[in-house]
Formats: sequence, structure tokens, C-alpha cells
Amino acid sequence: MRSHASGIERLLVCSLPLALVLGLLGAALGGLVDARGQVAHADNPSITIVSPTTANGPVQTNVQINGAGWNPGASIQVFYSAPANNQPCGDPNNSQTLAQTNAIPGVGTQTAGGDGSWKVGFQWPSNTGTGSFYICAFDKTTPTQVTPSAQPFQVLSTTLPGITLSNGFPNAGDQITVTGTGFLPGNQPIDLILAQQGQQTGANLGTATADGNGNFQQQVTLPLSPSGQLSIVALSRTPVQGALPPLIASQQVTIGAAPSTPTPTPAPSVTPSPTATATTVATTTPNTTTTSSSKSNLLLVLLVVALVLVILAIFGVLIWYVVGTRPPPNVGAPPGSPPPGRTRAPVAPRRTTQSSGWESLPDWQQDDEWEGDQGPWEEDEQGGWNDLPTQWSDESSPWPQSGPSGPGGRGSAGAQRPAPRGPNRDDWQGRARPGQDGW
Repeated sequence: MRSHASGIERLLVCSLPLALVLGLLGAALGGLVDARGQVAHADNPSITIVSPTTANGPVQTNVQINGAGWNPGASIQVFYSAPANNQPCGDPNNSQTLAQTNAIPGVGTQTAGGDGSWKVGFQWPSNTGTGSFYICAFDKTTPTQVTPSAQPFQVLSTTLPGITLSNGFPNAGDQITVTGTGFLPGNQPIDLILAQQGQQTGANLGTATADGNGNFQQQVTLPLSPSGQLSIVALSRTPVQGALPPLIASQQVTIGAAPSTPTPTPAPSVTPSPTATATTVATTTPNTTTTSSSKSNLLLVLLVVALVLVILAIFGVLIWYVVGTRPPPNVGAPPGSPPPGRTRAPVAPRRTTQSSGWESLPDWQQDDEWEGDQGPWEEDEQGGWNDLPTQWSDESSPWPQSGPSGPGGRGSAGAQRPAPRGPNRDDWQGRARPGQDGW
């Protein structure tokens, strides 16, 4: 009983370190899986520039971005960054510093909705200069995991868009020409509006189309009303419902209430307008780093392998314990019991058949196998017995000459014993005949 208890104690002592390692690995693996479950919606966070669709323009262009795939309710820090060392948002370990130095005016921390989406509109800063810039963001809980926009924003110019009028004091109903510069290139539509000062809605004067340089010239007819101090506003048409027009320019105009008297003039020659040439702006797709995701997958694989090795080690300890505590083959036998002895098989006496059918006495005495078994009685050829200590007087005769035993000892002293009955009665030559001594 004590041996069995010692074996259990030894098994517990050997298994305790392995159990502790297994518990730690299980806890780490559970934490990793739980962490992966918590960021399940943030496996592929994204930022898309939805306005303007060309993702370019001068400084102070109104930009709208949409985020998707972020953690629901996450606090998201947004900033802009110029690419550095083939990284769209620069060094991710320096993301918090970049978010402070490259902050976007008017854009604070954004909060992701229940579906992991968010959106924000802002005016591109005037101090960035020209070039390519990415809009970057990170969840404040993981500041080193920075997500860049799907494409960069190209700052084309530091000059703001503007318009001029061919007549600053027209009367109601007059025609004037509106000229614009610095707008979005590439056949982008521009809406012309007659509005009250400081407003962007009013009477529609028509639509102009910017050429490859962002310039346009458009003739419009003023309505009969309103009149007075007004503004003509040029608005780049927004591609997204609810977003601000990417570019806005306005010019003050004073309109007289009385229509002007028309003066006949020769019809002007028609000059073909220059054909606007579309300019394709090359965009680069950021090489989104997946270092953090790869590290998480590698860590998960290593933990699973370590867990398997620990389980195999525990099985090895169990097998070692079972084999080490198995009793030897002879356990259970009574102590001190001698092994069973071997019984010697009885040996049949050997006889040499002579003319009389008996060996001589000297031969018998010299026979090693008969020394221990020979008794005072000897069986004759007919099954009788002779107790004479001496040998037969006449070995050529089958009968003894005299004695109390033999034929005389059986009640017929001196009588001749009948001849042997043949081999059916006496078969001593082939085998031992059973008698009273067990032969």
C-alpha cells in the first residue's frame, strides 16, 4: 500500500511542472484567441477618399473620407502623412508624434459605429505644399497599427481657385462671361449659381466644364430677379450626396433692376472652344503592411506546437509510471516455496534371454539398474515365486532342484512342473510382466 502511494506521489511530482507549463500555454493561447476575437472586425480596416473622386486638388480642397472594418466603438486618430521609406504613413512606431504634428484642422478623434464604419469631411490644410499625401488613422488602443488610405491625395497647387466676371455691374437679364481658374482638372463639372452674399444656393446660371488645367470660361444670362448686391458662385459638383463641394469660388456682382436697352451688334464670329484634354493622374496603391497579422499567426502556430509537445510529454510520464510500477512476473507466489520436483520415470528392468530364460546371478548382481530394485523374491517363467537366496542349481533346467518354494513349495515336492504354456503366457522377452511388486 505504501509502495502504491509512493508511486502516486512520484507521478504527481513529475507531472506538476508539465501541468503548470500546459496551464500557462493554455492561458496564453486563450488570450491570443480572445484578442483575435476582439479585433475580428479590424482584421482589414480601410480608409477611402470618396470626394473628390479624382483624389486631387489644390490646397483647401474639401475632402471626405469613409472608414470601414474598424472595431465598433473604437476611438480613431486621423492625420495626414507623406510617404517615407516605402511606408505610406511613415514609421508606425512614431505614429502618435505624426498625429500631433500632421493633425488635420477641425478633425478630432473619430468614433467607429456599431458596424465599424465612420466618415469625416475636412478642408485640406494650406501648409502642406504640393505632392502626394496619405490620410492615415489608427485605433488609439493599438497606435502602431496604422492604416493608410487606399490612395494618396495629390495636392496640385497652393493657389486657391477663383472666378472673374466680364461685367461687374450688369443689369437684370444681361449676359456676362464667367472665367474660372484652379479648379479640378479632367472635365469636372462646375455649377454656376446666382446667390445672396455669403450663401451657396440660389438661381442656377448654368454648368461649366473644367479643362485639363482646371480652367473654364462660360457665358451666362442673368435672371430678371433678384437684383442688387449679389454673388456669382462656382461650385465643383460633389460626387457624394451630403458631402461639401470639393472647390468653391465666388465673385461679387451688382445687378441693376432695370433691364438694359439692347444695342444691335454684328453677330460675332464663332470661335471653337479649345477641347478639354483629360489628364490621368497616376495613383499609387499603398503597400499595406501585414506585419502585425503575420506575427499573430506565427505566435499562434508556436503556441499550438508547444501545447502538442507538452501533451506528448505528459503521455510519456504516464507510460513511464505504468511501466515502472508493474509487479515482476513471480509476485504473488508464497515466499520460500521450492519449485516442484521432477519425478523420475520408472525404468523397466532389462533382462537377457538365455536358453533357460533367466540371467545368471552374477549378471544380476552386476546390473546397475537392478541393484536397488532386486528383492528376495524372483518370478519364474510360469509366474511362480522363489524365495531361495541362492541361484538356480541348474541353469539349463527351467525349474529349481529343491527348496521350500518352487514346484515343491506349492504342494508337489519333487514333481516335474509342466512345460511352459508358450509365448501367450510368458512374454518376458518383449516387455516386463506385471506382478505383485508392480513390475
